Amino acid sequence: MNRYFASSENDGMLEVYIFGDIVSYPWSETDVSAYSLVKILKESDAKKVIVKINSYGGEVAEALAIYNELKDKQRNGAEITTMNMGFACSAASVIFCAGQNRLMAKNSLLMIHNPWICAAGNANDLRKEAETLDKITQSIKSVYLNSSSLTDEELTLLLDDESWIDSQDAVANGLATAEIQESDEQNKAAARVRHSVFDIIAKNIQSESTPVVPEQRDRTKVNFAPETMQVPALSNFEKMFNKFKGE
Repeated sequence: MNRYFASSENDGMLEVYIFGDIVSYPWSETDVSAYSLVKILKESDAKKVIVKINSYGGEVAEALAIYNELKDKQRNGAEITTMNMGFACSAASVIFCAGQNRLMAKNSLLMIHNPWICAAGNANDLRKEAETLDKITQSIKSVYLNSSSLTDEELTLLLDDESWIDSQDAVANGLATAEIQESDEQNKAAARVRHSVFDIIAKNIQSESTPVVPEQRDRTKVNFAPETMQVPALSNFEKMFNKFKGE
């Protein structure tokens, strides 16, 4: 059965996939808890651990536990790499910060915000919950500050604004160490496809721009209306496609 939370180990390298919600009590195959992930880490002797993430987040306590277990694995000699394959939102962004190498796909996004909670009670209860949230916020901020070049003031603004951070900005502020680079073969293949597509389009434009020469007729008897003539396409089209092709 395919699972969104799964792992595989080969040649001393462990790959863990977090492609679902981070919860304390998993209900579906997409859910991951600290217990289920830590069990995998404890059973593995791998010296390289890759954690691939695509998650909207979940419970802060579970995310902090996973973060700290990955850091503990790192202190014991393992190389930890986290990879954002789509979204690493909220609590999932905390786990992302656990990697020595924090890689983002070029079209992936981090989302960070202040923690929130559902609460009920009298004024004293609500004030206590607010104070608790402030402490949880500081705990999360310590993770981001430890994994970035952001100042406390800059981070506070990002959290208050519930910020979506692309790969370039994440690398610029240190939340990510690098973007995931495509291999030379992938780049060459993509370039070949791009050139083929634009060659076909350019040829179609060129063929459509060829003026139609009407039959030789007695011009004294036949009026040639403008709509019967095809107007050559502008050469700007060819320039545009050549630009896309990189020429």
